[in-house]
Amino acid sequence: MLASPINIIGYILGVGVTEELAKMVPLLYLEKKAKEPILPQTLVYYGLMAGIAFGVFEGVQYQTQVNIQADYTSAFVLNIARLTSLPFLHAIWAGISGYFISLANLYPRFRKSMYTLALAIPATLHGLYDSFAGVSYLVSMLIAFGSVLLLMTYLRKSSSLQERLRA
Repeated sequence: MLASPINIIGYILGVGVTEELAKMVPLLYLEKKAKEPILPQTLVYYGLMAGIAFGVFEGVQYQTQVNIQADYTSAFVLNIARLTSLPFLHAIWAGISGYFISLANLYPRFRKSMYTLALAIPATLHGLYDSFAGVSYLVSMLIAFGSVLLLMTYLRKSSSLQERLRA
């Protein structure tokens, strides 16, 4: 069974954009209040912290509102997922946002593009993950793994990308 295109678009625009924008707010605030532009690695770190905080808050909220209605075994499994792996994924997606927010402020000529990427990439990954979570755990796991690899690649290739943006 596959997720429908309408379902995917709904998750990207409804959940992905909303939640990723909420996690971007503290990063945008930090960047605005900084006396000098913040390095991408530093804003990725702050993004990881914002994402973990958001993910844990969401996990606790699910425990007290949704999971409490499930049977014991289902609630146990859902609680483990909501308080371990899912905050980690929220952190990865917010870290990706932090990376592009930092580049937007380091290279003002590309500001609009970088802000767009800061929201679009994590929102799309988040929406795709949520779309397939109830349909195919394997696809969701691949999206989660791809998200981690993507952030690692951005960090590893950061200096070469910055050289290209400077040129």
